[in-house]
Amino acid sequence: MATGGRVPPQNLEAEASVLGSLMLDRNAIVRVADFLRPEDFYLDNHAQVFRAALNLYDRADPIDLLTLAAELEKMRVLERIGGQAFLAELESGVPTAANVEYYGHLVEEAATKRKLIGAGAKITALGLDEATPAATALDTAEGVIFNIAEGRITQDFVALKDILKTTWDQIEAIHKDQSIVSGVPSGFTDLDAKTGGFQKSDLIVLAARPGVGKTSLTLNIAQHASTQYKIPVAICSPEMSEQQLVARLPCSDASPDSHRWRPGLLSGAAWPRIPQERGRLRGP
Repeated sequence: MATGGRVPPQNLEAEASVLGSLMLDRNAIVRVADFLRPEDFYLDNHAQVFRAALNLYDRADPIDLLTLAAELEKMRVLERIGGQAFLAELESGVPTAANVEYYGHLVEEAATKRKLIGAGAKITALGLDEATPAATALDTAEGVIFNIAEGRITQDFVALKDILKTTWDQIEAIHKDQSIVSGVPSGFTDLDAKTGGFQKSDLIVLAARPGVGKTSLTLNIAQHASTQYKIPVAICSPEMSEQQLVARLPCSDASPDSHRWRPGLLSGAAWPRIPQERGRLRGP
């Protein structure tokens, strides 16, 4: 890992505090196991202890100084890391396990920066490799960065009791007023009646043969959400340029034929509506 002679990002105090917390509170592992990995620890001794803790956690065994020592002995690394004295030092170095999650995120933060440094070295090597086509190098570089970002995407477990009330209140409100749309309205009443609008975490696939209006429908929905409900919308198209997409937007509510818009063949009656629509799309 090239760092120009500087020490790579690390937080040994936070690492030790995480491990000490695991021995103080048997439930502390639950608060860090979903996002922290042994390789996130800069010091190998710390990584070995955390790996042993995860082994115990996976078997639903208690985690304390003695069980960790036994597990590390089974892994044949106990003496190498300093024996039970090293574990006792970790346990006595933290007064409470209350902040274990905070310490864990400090460790994760430093590990992510080290991964970025490593990714930078790989990307530099790609750029210097004359045998690798630029397009291939770019795809590989994107994959390197994506893998780092993907590793940080986590979703904590949510207790049922925490979401029951919110969900029930929403169901009750819709029952009392059938016009309520729980998600993002599409602008098409019949569609919203069946779907309740576009819900969070939904992946909607709009499929049809070419030339039947998939892009137009998508733009109508996006425009409705952004202009009527002020919901940010991003549009990505591998087939149409930004100018082509934007040229279609004023045609949606202003009603002129988009095929006549491009060559400038709009009728005189349509022109006054175009500036109005343009101003609405630009927003405040």
